[in-house]
Amino acid sequence: MTRLPPLLLSVLLAAAAAPAVGQFKWVDAAGRTSYGDNPPRDARNVQRVEVTSQEAGNPLLAGLPFELSRAAQRFPVTLYSTRDCAPCAEARNTLRARGVPYVEMTVNSAEDFTVFRNAGGSNRFPTLGVGRELLMSLDVDRWNSALDAAGYPRNQLPSGWQAPAPRTLYVAPPPPPPAEPAYVPLTIPNS
Repeated sequence: MTRLPPLLLSVLLAAAAAPAVGQFKWVDAAGRTSYGDNPPRDARNVQRVEVTSQEAGNPLLAGLPFELSRAAQRFPVTLYSTRDCAPCAEARNTLRARGVPYVEMTVNSAEDFTVFRNAGGSNRFPTLGVGRELLMSLDVDRWNSALDAAGYPRNQLPSGWQAPAPRTLYVAPPPPPPAEPAYVPLTIPNS
Protein backbone atom coordinates (compact mmCIF):
# COMPACT_ATOMS: atom_id res chain seq x y z
CA MET A 1 0.00 0.00 0.00
CA THR A 2 1.38 3.44 -0.92
CA ARG A 3 1.30 6.42 1.40
CA LEU A 4 -0.40 9.59 0.23
CA PRO A 5 1.43 12.91 0.57
CA PRO A 6 -0.10 15.04 3.39
CA LEU A 7 -1.43 17.72 0.99
CA LEU A 8 -3.17 15.14 -1.22
CA LEU A 9 -4.57 13.42 1.85
CA SER A 10 -6.04 16.70 3.15
CA VAL A 11 -7.59 17.44 -0.28
CA LEU A 12 -9.16 13.98 -0.38
CA LEU A 13 -10.52 14.37 3.16
CA ALA A 14 -11.98 17.76 2.28
CA ALA A 15 -13.55 16.30 -0.85
CA ALA A 16 -15.05 13.48 1.19
CA ALA A 17 -16.66 16.03 3.53
CA ALA A 18 -17.89 18.26 0.68
CA PRO A 19 -21.03 16.26 -0.22
CA ALA A 20 -22.57 17.35 3.07
CA VAL A 21 -22.89 20.93 1.78
CA GLY A 22 -24.07 20.50 -1.84
CA GLN A 23 -27.02 19.13 -3.70
CA PHE A 24 -25.12 17.62 -6.66
CA LYS A 25 -21.72 16.04 -7.24
CA TRP A 26 -20.12 15.95 -10.70
CA VAL A 27 -16.85 15.65 -12.59
CA ASP A 28 -15.94 18.74 -14.65
CA ALA A 29 -14.19 18.89 -18.03
CA ALA A 30 -10.77 18.99 -16.32
CA GLY A 31 -11.55 15.81 -14.37
CA ARG A 32 -12.06 17.56 -11.01
CA THR A 33 -14.91 16.54 -8.70
CA SER A 34 -17.16 19.48 -7.75
CA TYR A 35 -20.23 20.04 -5.58
CA GLY A 36 -23.04 22.59 -5.82
CA ASP A 37 -26.65 23.14 -6.78
CA ASN A 38 -26.11 23.72 -10.55
CA PRO A 39 -23.84 21.31 -12.44
CA PRO A 40 -22.54 22.77 -15.72
CA ARG A 41 -23.80 21.37 -19.04
CA ASP A 42 -20.51 19.60 -19.73
CA ALA A 43 -20.48 17.86 -16.32
CA ARG A 44 -20.01 14.10 -16.26
CA ASN A 45 -21.18 11.58 -13.69
CA VAL A 46 -23.72 13.94 -12.09
CA GLN A 47 -25.09 12.52 -8.82
CA ARG A 48 -27.60 13.94 -6.35
CA VAL A 49 -26.25 14.11 -2.78
CA GLU A 50 -28.06 14.11 0.55
CA VAL A 51 -29.31 17.27 2.27
CA THR A 52 -27.17 18.35 5.22
CA SER A 53 -28.22 17.59 8.76
CA GLN A 54 -28.27 21.36 9.46
CA GLU A 55 -30.94 21.83 6.79
CA ALA A 56 -32.91 18.83 8.02
CA GLY A 57 -32.99 20.30 11.53
CA ASN A 58 -34.11 23.76 10.43
CA PRO A 59 -37.46 23.83 8.62
CA LEU A 60 -36.76 27.39 7.43
CA LEU A 61 -33.90 26.02 5.27
CA ALA A 62 -35.61 22.87 4.00
CA GLY A 63 -35.72 22.69 0.22
CA LEU A 64 -33.73 25.89 -0.40
CA PRO A 65 -31.11 26.02 -3.15
CA PHE A 66 -27.58 25.51 -1.86
CA GLU A 67 -26.37 29.12 -2.22
CA LEU A 68 -29.47 30.52 -0.47
CA SER A 69 -29.32 27.89 2.29
CA ARG A 70 -25.64 28.63 2.92
CA ALA A 71 -26.30 32.39 3.27
CA ALA A 72 -29.26 31.74 5.60
CA GLN A 73 -27.13 29.45 7.79
CA ARG A 74 -24.28 31.96 8.05
CA PHE A 75 -26.30 35.18 8.26
CA PRO A 76 -29.90 34.48 9.33
CA VAL A 77 -32.34 37.30 8.55
CA THR A 78 -34.75 38.59 11.18
CA LEU A 79 -37.37 41.27 10.57
CA TYR A 80 -38.30 43.20 13.73
CA SER A 81 -41.72 44.80 13.37
CA THR A 82 -44.41 46.42 15.46
CA ARG A 83 -48.17 46.71 15.07
CA ASP A 84 -49.70 49.51 13.02
CA CYS A 85 -46.46 49.93 11.07
CA ALA A 86 -47.05 50.57 7.35
CA PRO A 87 -43.30 50.38 6.55
CA CYS A 88 -43.23 46.93 8.22
CA ALA A 89 -45.67 45.59 5.62
CA GLU A 90 -43.50 47.12 2.90
CA ALA A 91 -40.44 45.48 4.50
CA ARG A 92 -42.09 42.03 4.32
CA ASN A 93 -42.88 42.63 0.65
CA THR A 94 -39.29 43.75 0.01
CA LEU A 95 -37.87 40.55 1.54
CA ARG A 96 -40.33 38.36 -0.38
CA ALA A 97 -39.58 40.16 -3.67
CA ARG A 98 -35.83 39.74 -3.08
CA GLY A 99 -36.35 36.05 -2.24
CA VAL A 100 -34.95 36.08 1.30
CA PRO A 101 -36.02 33.51 3.92
CA TYR A 102 -36.62 35.31 7.20
CA VAL A 103 -38.26 35.10 10.60
CA GLU A 104 -40.30 37.96 12.01
CA MET A 105 -40.18 39.06 15.62
CA THR A 106 -42.79 41.52 16.88
CA VAL A 107 -41.95 44.26 19.34
CA ASN A 108 -45.30 45.27 20.83
CA SER A 109 -45.00 45.11 24.64
CA ALA A 110 -42.75 46.88 27.12
CA GLU A 111 -40.98 43.56 27.70
CA ASP A 112 -40.43 43.09 23.93
CA PHE A 113 -39.00 46.61 23.69
CA THR A 114 -36.62 46.02 26.61
CA VAL A 115 -35.27 42.84 24.99
CA PHE A 116 -34.98 44.65 21.64
CA ARG A 117 -33.08 47.63 23.15
CA ASN A 118 -30.75 45.27 25.05
CA ALA A 119 -29.92 43.57 21.74
CA GLY A 120 -28.90 46.91 20.19
CA GLY A 121 -32.23 47.96 18.69
CA SER A 122 -33.72 51.43 18.73
CA ASN A 123 -37.25 52.78 18.44
CA ARG A 124 -37.27 52.80 14.62
CA PHE A 125 -39.19 50.10 12.80
CA PRO A 126 -38.91 48.00 10.80
CA THR A 127 -35.43 46.84 11.73
CA LEU A 128 -33.64 44.19 9.71
CA GLY A 129 -31.16 41.82 11.32
CA VAL A 130 -28.68 40.21 8.91
CA GLY A 131 -26.54 37.96 11.06
CA ARG A 132 -25.42 40.26 13.90
CA GLU A 133 -25.92 43.51 11.96
CA LEU A 134 -29.06 45.58 12.67
CA LEU A 135 -30.34 48.01 10.05
CA MET A 136 -32.83 50.49 11.49
CA SER A 137 -35.75 51.73 9.34
CA LEU A 138 -36.63 50.56 5.86
CA ASP A 139 -33.92 51.56 3.40
CA VAL A 140 -34.15 49.16 0.46
CA ASP A 141 -30.73 50.07 -0.93
CA ARG A 142 -28.98 49.57 2.43
CA TRP A 143 -30.89 46.36 3.06
CA ASN A 144 -29.97 44.98 -0.38
CA SER A 145 -26.30 45.93 0.15
CA ALA A 146 -26.25 44.05 3.47
CA LEU A 147 -27.97 41.02 1.91
CA ASP A 148 -25.52 41.08 -1.03
CA ALA A 149 -22.56 41.26 1.38
CA ALA A 150 -23.99 38.28 3.31
CA GLY A 151 -24.11 36.24 0.09
CA TYR A 152 -27.88 36.16 -0.46
CA PRO A 153 -28.65 35.46 -4.12
CA ARG A 154 -31.62 37.18 -5.69
CA ASN A 155 -34.88 35.40 -6.48
CA GLN A 156 -33.94 31.83 -5.59
CA LEU A 157 -36.61 31.35 -2.93
CA PRO A 158 -38.94 28.50 -3.93
CA SER A 159 -42.39 29.80 -4.95
CA GLY A 160 -44.22 27.87 -2.21
CA TRP A 161 -41.99 29.08 0.64
CA GLN A 162 -43.88 30.68 3.53
CA ALA A 163 -42.36 32.76 6.31
CA PRO A 164 -43.11 31.31 9.75
CA ALA A 165 -45.77 33.13 11.77
CA PRO A 166 -44.41 36.21 13.57
CA ARG A 167 -43.41 35.62 17.19
CA THR A 168 -43.11 37.98 20.11
CA LEU A 169 -39.59 38.90 21.03
CA TYR A 170 -40.09 38.49 24.78
CA VAL A 171 -40.74 35.00 26.03
CA ALA A 172 -42.08 34.88 29.58
CA PRO A 173 -40.18 32.54 31.89
CA PRO A 174 -42.08 29.42 32.88
CA PRO A 175 -44.06 29.70 36.11
CA PRO A 176 -42.33 28.33 39.18
CA PRO A 177 -43.25 24.77 40.12
CA PRO A 178 -46.01 24.47 42.71
CA ALA A 179 -44.83 24.59 46.30
CA GLU A 180 -44.51 21.33 48.15
CA PRO A 181 -47.37 20.85 50.61
CA ALA A 182 -46.37 21.36 54.23
CA TYR A 183 -45.32 18.22 56.02
CA VAL A 184 -47.95 17.01 58.44
CA PRO A 185 -46.79 14.10 60.58
CA LEU A 186 -49.12 11.18 60.66
CA THR A 187 -50.57 10.59 64.10
CA ILE A 188 -51.73 7.21 65.10
CA PRO A 189 -54.39 7.10 67.89
CA ASN A 190 -53.48 5.06 70.94
CA SER A 191 -55.39 1.84 71.22
